[in-house]
Amino acid sequence: MNKRYHGNQPRHKQQILHSIFSIITLRLSFLQLEDPRTQRNIIIAEFFVFQVNTDVAIHGDNAGLGGLIRDLSGKEVAAFSVKLPAKEIHVLEMKAILLGARLAAEKGLTYTLLESDSLTAVNVINDDRTCPWKAISVIADIRDALLCLDNWKLSNVWREANVAADFLSKPTCSIEGVDIPVVDLPIDLLDIIVADSNGTLYPRL
Repeated sequence: MNKRYHGNQPRHKQQILHSIFSIITLRLSFLQLEDPRTQRNIIIAEFFVFQVNTDVAIHGDNAGLGGLIRDLSGKEVAAFSVKLPAKEIHVLEMKAILLGARLAAEKGLTYTLLESDSLTAVNVINDDRTCPWKAISVIADIRDALLCLDNWKLSNVWREANVAADFLSKPTCSIEGVDIPVVDLPIDLLDIIVADSNGTLYPRL
C-alpha cells in the first residue's frame, strides 16, 4: 500500500501473499520454534512483541499465582510469584491474569499476548461468558489494566505449553514477589524457558 501511494507499480496479490509469508517465516525462524506452522506460533510472531503467561496452583488452604513475561526472542523480561489464601480456582486464575496485565502495563509493554490455561477465565474476560459475582471486581481491575496496554490479546493456552508460569505458582518455587528481577530466577526455571523457546512441551502430571 505504501509503495502504491508513492507512485510505484501495484503488486499482484500472489506477490503480496508471498511477501507476507516470507516475513512470518523469518520471524518464526527468529523464535527458533520447532513447528512454525501452528496457528499460535504464527500469531505470536506476526502480531506480538511480548508474551505474558500466568497460572495458579492450589495446595490445601493456600494458593500460588505465577506469571512470566518474555519478549519475541523468548528472553525473560519479568516474573511474579505470589501466595494467597485458596479461593475459587477461576477467581484465582483471573487474579493471576490481573497481576500479569498490571506488570506488563507498569513496564510500558506494547503488543502483548496474555495466555492462561484457564479457558473459563479467558472466556469471562473476553465477554464470552457471564461473569461470576465473586469475580466482578477482579474483572473490572483487569479491564482497567488492559486499557494501559496499547495492543493486547488474551488467549487460552494448553497446560503443557504453560510450564514456566506453572513453575512460578508452585509452593516449591524459591522466589516470591510481584516483580521479580530476572537475575533472581532459579536455574531450573531458566532451563524450562530455554526448552519452551525451542518448542518443547512438558506433560504436567
